[in-house]
Amino acid sequence: SIKPRTYERVPRATPTAADLRAFAGRYRSDEADVSIEVVVENGALVVMRAPADTMPLTPLYADAFASDLGTIRFDRGPRGAVTALRVSTDRAWDVAFVRQ
Repeated sequence: SIKPRTYERVPRATPTAADLRAFAGRYRSDEADVSIEVVVENGALVVMRAPADTMPLTPLYADAFASDLGTIRFDRGPRGAVTALRVSTDRAWDVAFVRQ
């Protein structure tokens, strides 16, 4: 028998400029063998894979964003600092990128 999944409604995120700056940084995935840069550009969070290849991030809920890359969720350490991000797409789930 298949058990039903239960989902919890969470408030939509409205991050401040300071909130967005906390996510900015360079992240590396050994699994995918790629590095990406997350920057704040014109008041929005953007993923840069190359100078001409940028993707805006749209806030979904706390620490999570939608993008052309997939859903990006940021991890925080015990003191609240951002330590990593995880990308989930239709073909790959929870690919970890560690903050450098």
